[in-house]
Amino acid sequence: MRGWNWVLSADAEGRWITTQGYADVEFSDFGFHATLRYNAGDEGIYHWLDGTIDEDSIEVMARSPNPEVGAFHLGGTIFRGEPNAGINPMMILLTDGTTVLSLAHGPRSHEGNF
Repeated sequence: MRGWNWVLSADAEGRWITTQGYADVEFSDFGFHATLRYNAGDEGIYHWLDGTIDEDSIEVMARSPNPEVGAFHLGGTIFRGEPNAGINPMMILLTDGTTVLSLAHGPRSHEGNF
């Protein structure tokens, strides 16, 4: 499903690194897969997320195409909003304590990030 935005902040020895972009997200019965990119049409991949969903809880493994960056686990919650303009808004908030990753989908997802 297209039309997702993401933002990631990570603690790098006392300093925040923050980046953002767009994601393609797929849901299966109890699974989740997302491909994070910096730009909507970009072929370059920032990270892949694969995980499982249990009601509103989500656990994912994040992997980078850069072999020097190890995979890491994130867990969190799925928040669902009221349908608006024919779209079911959703926000996923993930963390491991030092990294915070959020994905959002809603009626304004087609707009550029700030």
